[in-house]
Order: sequence, then structure tokens, then C-alpha cells
Amino acid sequence: MAAYTKSVSTRLNVKVSLESLSKIASCFKLIMETKYKVSIKVCEIHIDEFKHVNNEIYLTWLLKAATKHSAVLGYSLQKYVDDGAAFVVRRHELDYLAPAFLEDELVVETWIAEMSGFRTTRGYRIVRKHDQKIILQAKTFWVYVSLSSGRPLKIPKELIGVFNRLSCDLNQDVNHRVEQTIERTLEQVHV
Repeated sequence: MAAYTKSVSTRLNVKVSLESLSKIASCFKLIMETKYKVSIKVCEIHIDEFKHVNNEIYLTWLLKAATKHSAVLGYSLQKYVDDGAAFVVRRHELDYLAPAFLEDELVVETWIAEMSGFRTTRGYRIVRKHDQKIILQAKTFWVYVSLSSGRPLKIPKELIGVFNRLSCDLNQDVNHRVEQTIERTLEQVHV
């Protein structure tokens, strides 16, 4: 496949192939398009004595977003109970980056960062809508366990497949749009 060179700045020349651009686009689409989003408006009950959202409220929002995301994929809390196994939290990591205040409109984004064996890692981000300020970034480390024994279980392939199919389904259209954009860009620079 032919390589194309385009001057990006006075200091940098980038040599890329269509194949490379497609691979890069695939990586970005997996990151950007598989997030589940929940909108929240900050209410009085979320505010603490310091007139901003109480830290424990963020954790509640993260867990609710994770539960909704799973339910949208067909894994409601009842489905987990019926299956006799569910994810339980092993650890949370929350980085509070900016405060949120009464009446702020926020978006909670969540996605599966990794899923294998009996563990999964879920990523989160909370963004304020009006200025796109990142309020919080977080990770939750989950373990898939038997509800009767409490022992870790290997995550079923079917469950892993549900999350993988979501990524593939969302990304087929994204990949097509990215490829069209790349083609138009190359035509515009007469490569």
C-alpha cells in the first residue's frame, strides 16, 4: 500500500498509510463510542455543607450508571440473581478534579476498560455540560462471584460477548464514517 506524506507543521512530517489510519481510527472508535452516558442535574439533596456536590454522591452516580449500562445490555440486577452470579466491587479509585454545584448539568460516562477471567475494570468520567469540564475520573474494579458461595467465578463467555458485541455494533458505523473522512481529507490535499 502506498505511503502518503503530509506536512503537519513546520517541524513535523508524518508518513502514514491508509491501513495505518484505519488502525488508528479503530482504536479511537473503541475508546470514544462504547461509553454509556447518563445525564444528571445537581439538586439540593446532592449538596453538602460546603455548597458543592458531596463526595459520596459521585460514587452513587457511578454505581447507578454502571447498573443502567449493564441492564441496557440485558444484564439487569434480576438477571444476575436468576443466573446466581454477579459482579461485586473490589475497589474504587476516584479522582475529584473540580467541584460541581447546585443546578449543574452533568454527564456520567461509563465503559468497560477490561474484562477477563473473573475480574473487570470499569472506567468512569463525569463532565459538566456547559463548559465540558471534567469533574471526576474513576475506576471500579469488580469481581464476578457466585451469589451462593461468594467465591469468584470465571466470567461467562456469553457475558463477555455481550459487551464485545456492543463495541462491534457501535463501531461498524463509526469505522465507515472515519474511513470516509480519511478519504475526503486525502482528496483535499491531492495525495
